[in-house]
Amino acid sequence: MSAAEEYLAAKEFEIWPDDALLGAPELADVTEFLARGRQSAQGPSDHVLIKTQHVQMGRYVPSSATLDPGAASRVPPAALLKPGDVLVACSAAGCLGRVARFDDPDVIASTDTHIAIARADRAQVTPTYLYAYLLGAQGQFQLRSRERGDWARQKVGFRLTELNLRDLQQVPIPLPSLGEQERVVRRLDTIKERLGGLERLFEQRAKLTESIVAAFMGRVTGDLPDLG
Repeated sequence: MSAAEEYLAAKEFEIWPDDALLGAPELADVTEFLARGRQSAQGPSDHVLIKTQHVQMGRYVPSSATLDPGAASRVPPAALLKPGDVLVACSAAGCLGRVARFDDPDVIASTDTHIAIARADRAQVTPTYLYAYLLGAQGQFQLRSRERGDWARQKVGFRLTELNLRDLQQVPIPLPSLGEQERVVRRLDTIKERLGGLERLFEQRAKLTESIVAAFMGRVTGDLPDLG
């Protein structure tokens, strides 16, 4: 974890300390739809299929996979993704608990059996706040600490892990007022923007230092007499 990531995590735990979880509603209470996908058969169609590899680094990576037409016809309307939906990886080694936000209104899409959709009940929680919390250090801890698996068995060198729907439903969600939720998101956006600027500055300075050192060493080497 980089220094910037450690700083951000510390700020996120300040916003959502352990005390904030006491008496907090659960994810099932603040979502109007919370379920894992049920169809995974691929085939040519206009129905996009979102898999674990499309939930990476906190963002949705557009999928080129499509669902088989027959399977697509069995996806209930509620399971079709809507802008603002949070995607949660519920299985697959190294990916469990990763989240992304779906914001593409121009595609028909659903998730496979390894990805859950958490759709905010907007009367209680804003989609951006729900996403920010589940992406943040406290939310990630709450998701990943619920990992289940067969620790005695191995498959291709990886543990068989799972985040089942019941455990996902029970993830606590600290819930201030809607106005406060918006302020929390703005605060986090500001912190991330400043950290991004600092990281870019450090990278520029590191490159400048490397250039100066390289130029100096080249000059010193050029001044040395030929002893051959």
